[in-house]
Amino acid sequence: MAGKGSCYVHPDREATKGCWRCQQLICDECSTVLFGETYCKQCALEVSKITTNQAGSNVFNRQINSRWLIISIIIITIIITAVEIFIMTRGG
Repeated sequence: MAGKGSCYVHPDREATKGCWRCQQLICDECSTVLFGETYCKQCALEVSKITTNQAGSNVFNRQINSRWLIISIIIITIIITAVEIFIMTRGG
């Protein structure tokens, strides 16, 4: 993209890259690389917020799944213990 225009933030500078998200032409100073793609500062900020929110929701889902796993293990343990007590009291 170099030589095809000027940076939209710094019109006096030559654009060396383009934002992957908004396609705006940007100079080296205005570019940020996230996840292997080049973004302008504004899009990089928005992408990082989206990624952070998604990561946070995944953590919440894992906590819920962990809670249900623990509850399930406790219930299974109680059932197994009850069956063993029942079998021992019947003389088996």
